[in-house]
Amino acid sequence: MPDRRPHLAALFLLSLVACEDDDSHADDTCMIDVAISGDVTADLPGSDGVACAIQFSGGDGIDVEYVTLSEPRVRVDLVIDVVTKGMTGDAFPAELRVLDEAMTIWATLDCTVDIHEHAYVEPAELGNERYQVRGEGRCTGPLTSDGGGSVTLAPFEFAIPVTWSD
Repeated sequence: MPDRRPHLAALFLLSLVACEDDDSHADDTCMIDVAISGDVTADLPGSDGVACAIQFSGGDGIDVEYVTLSEPRVRVDLVIDVVTKGMTGDAFPAELRVLDEAMTIWATLDCTVDIHEHAYVEPAELGNERYQVRGEGRCTGPLTSDGGGSVTLAPFEFAIPVTWSD
């Protein structure tokens, strides 16, 4: 009788690959999945190689800065001013800034984000509360710099761990 173990192992591995959701970031707490082109070219592929460096939220508004962990060093700052704790919805106005290694800043106010998850996670220090925010965004035009030039962002997905303070 032939040994079927190699065949069974191959079928098992194929079933694992088939079950993977290649584009899902459902378990990522901090991520931005966006392609940047123009004066700066970078691909921020979700949580792989990206960190949330700064996150601020107050009575209203979220401000998060994503930083690449490898070359080229790029920072993306996403500001959503009108969001309050627990709020979800479509087409929230947003500001986006891209900073390169030379600290050149490209920015635009012509972006919107859809927030489809804004869920309570746990209590935080000093009576604050932790939430998880997830959504998608888009910019209608390029981000520009005071020194000239521009960068363009493809539509993007994001996740932010938010600590709300009252």
